[in-house]
Amino acid sequence: MGNIIPAAAFYGQPTQIALGFWGPSEEVTIYGLPCVAILGFLCLLLLFHRKILIEYQNTLTFITFGCFFTATPIVWYNVMIFIGMEITNGNFKFTLFWCTFFKVSTLSLWFCSFVVPSVVSFNRYLLIVHNKHSSLRMSILTLVIVYFPMMIVDILSFFIGTPQKNDTCESWLYVNLTPIPQLYTMYIFLVSASGVLFGKLTLIKVASLQKQGARVNDRQLATVIYTQSWVPFLATTFFVISNLGVISNWYVLPIWFTKPANIYAVIGTTLLIPLIALVRASKIRNAAMGTLCIERFIDASSQNDSAGKTQQFHPPSLVRVT
Repeated sequence: MGNIIPAAAFYGQPTQIALGFWGPSEEVTIYGLPCVAILGFLCLLLLFHRKILIEYQNTLTFITFGCFFTATPIVWYNVMIFIGMEITNGNFKFTLFWCTFFKVSTLSLWFCSFVVPSVVSFNRYLLIVHNKHSSLRMSILTLVIVYFPMMIVDILSFFIGTPQKNDTCESWLYVNLTPIPQLYTMYIFLVSASGVLFGKLTLIKVASLQKQGARVNDRQLATVIYTQSWVPFLATTFFVISNLGVISNWYVLPIWFTKPANIYAVIGTTLLIPLIALVRASKIRNAAMGTLCIERFIDASSQNDSAGKTQQFHPPSLVRVT
């Protein structure tokens, strides 16, 4: 056997962003930044409404901030590439280390965002079904434990990775072991699927408890978390379908499937998850409406309509009063 060359030997090797990634980075910039803005708005909304922030600290708050810190870096990474390609006219250069670092770290965090709702679903399942309370610290620890195997696989690129061609960089450090990418994808899929399962079991339990006098808010919260857990599950389902086609060579996915699937995967945890909370959670929805002055606008419109109707059905008297 030949000597294994450590990945560090390739760190300083020059590479650059592939020209073919110029367009995709522009697309992610265009539809990704509004998603980040909406997610950021929800984070600020929770910070300015401390009572709601604390009430949902181990549920919706955890999911919102968890997705913000894990899902948004990949959008900023694409923004950086797009701006760099525009400035350098498609000649945006890196070293192999930095290209690998930016791509691996942002992808790793992005995949981590897919398991955030599952952690909350699991904790709610323990609380509602088994009456076992978990603290915020326990939720963070659970997320770290779930993310740890993914992080180990990603870190391997910096130790035993070899230069490989890639769609983003012309080359980057990659661990070329066939089962690892497939196992990685399947692991994320199973974790996100467990989130849907735990969410459904919790929702069933809450429905039965509601018949015994449980609060309606408990059912609403369970419904929101269950709905949010479907977002990463569907995204990872697309990944499994795509990987199965590559491994088996049974089929080639058409562009009309892969492109929307990739767009959905990016906007899922940055847009759909916060939108679900904004629309389905009444306290958060009311806080958002109040912040945006929508309630005042509706009240003003109602008063104007009421005044108009009064004038229409009760015209001023034509009798002259002396």
